[in-house]
Order: sequence, then structure tokens, then C-alpha cells
Amino acid sequence: MILRVISTVLTSIAAVSLLALMALTFADVIGREFFNKPLTFSVELTRLAMGLTVCLAFGTTTVSGRHISVDLIQGFVGKRVYGLMLRLSSVLLTIFFGVLAWGLLGKARQFAGDGLATQVLFLPVAPVVYAMSLACLAVAAIAAVMIWVGTDAQSEVEEHLAEAR
Repeated sequence: MILRVISTVLTSIAAVSLLALMALTFADVIGREFFNKPLTFSVELTRLAMGLTVCLAFGTTTVSGRHISVDLIQGFVGKRVYGLMLRLSSVLLTIFFGVLAWGLLGKARQFAGDGLATQVLFLPVAPVVYAMSLACLAVAAIAAVMIWVGTDAQSEVEEHLAEAR
């Protein structure tokens, strides 16, 4: 339950970021095509918002078990082995997103120390990278909890296995 709440919060923020991206792109296209006045800052805002949106969306992907996977051996193993495979994938996700969060945190500290800012609007980059790091840390925590409690996605996979047999 708490995993779904965290996932929903992350997804809601990602949705707002994506909506802002759509509005920015719309305004940029209208300005460019009809008024010959493109938004000069649209590329830098798009880069920042896309990175943030992707990192925030990982939470929902992890909770729902919708990461990209290849069904090579799922049809050959039983439920118990498959449950262990799901837990192993949660271990790997915890490690991956933990390392990613740590790396992003290091970059955010470096950017903050250097005073890195965007070229047109002079927005500081570090706060966005800190947010990306925090989002990846939340995904690592979600995956860590899923190691112990399992996933809701296992029932969906069991249905898929039943159909395959």
C-alpha cells in the first residue's frame, strides 16, 4: 500500500512535468510557425524536464512490475522459482537505482559547487539533479521493500504463465 502511495506521488509529479513539457512544446511550435519567434529557452527546459520526468516515472514502473523483460524461461519454471526470480530482479533494481541515485547526487553536488546554470535562463541545474537523485533513491527503496514483500505484479505474471501453458 505505501509503495503505491509513493509511486503515485512520483507519477503525479512526473505527469505535471510532462504536461509542462507539452505546453512548452506547443508554445514553441506556435511561436516558431506563426510568429517566427521561437522560445529560445525551450531546449534547455526540455532537457531538464525530460530527465526529471524519466526518473520520477521509474517508481510506477517498478511497483507495477512493468520494466522491460524477455520471457525466455518463465514458461519453464514453476511459481516458486519465478517468485525467486522476481525477488532477484528487485535486488538488482535496488542496486542499480541506488548506484544511479549516488551518482546523480555526486553530479548534483559538483554542479552546485561549480554554479552550473542553463545558458539562456541561467537556471541552476543542481536542484533538478538533486530531485532526480531523490527520485532514484525512492525507486531503490521501493525495490528494496519489494525484495521482502514480493510484488503485486507476480499475480499478473502467474496469469500470463497459465495462458502460456
